[in-house]
Amino acid sequence: MINIAYIIISFSFLISSDNWNILSKEPVLIKYLDSSYPMCHAELLINDSIENVLDVIEELDKKIRGASTEGGSTNIGQFKVEGATLGLNQGSQYNVFIEDEKLIFFRDVNGVIEIAFDSGSNVYLQTIVEGYEGVILIGDGDDSQIIINQSN
Repeated sequence: MINIAYIIISFSFLISSDNWNILSKEPVLIKYLDSSYPMCHAELLINDSIENVLDVIEELDKKIRGASTEGGSTNIGQFKVEGATLGLNQGSQYNVFIEDEKLIFFRDVNGVIEIAFDSGSNVYLQTIVEGYEGVILIGDGDDSQIIINQSN
């Protein structure tokens, strides 16, 4: 049996004569319907802008996944990494790259954080900074645990 759930997010908009003008400051209406239970549905009117609602959804996604939205497991050089990608990661603001066969995490926001990992590293890296809290796994994350808590 296939279960299908529908979520509809709607916000008011106005069509002007020369272009579409989205009124993103209007309340957001969210509807939910599960096809397995057609008599069970929900509606929620959030009296806030779509930008604020999407910001909250993004933050919840980060908390649930335990990492940034850059997401799943990937290989960076010879390193298996979960929760970060090569280059600048928008959530954590880590710039991730390979230098001299080491995996480098570099962040320069309200102070510098720079960490280098050797080949074969298995690290659980938790970062708590203003605007971001997340976990990045290097390898299986079993050998070392690093917790960075940067506050002003």
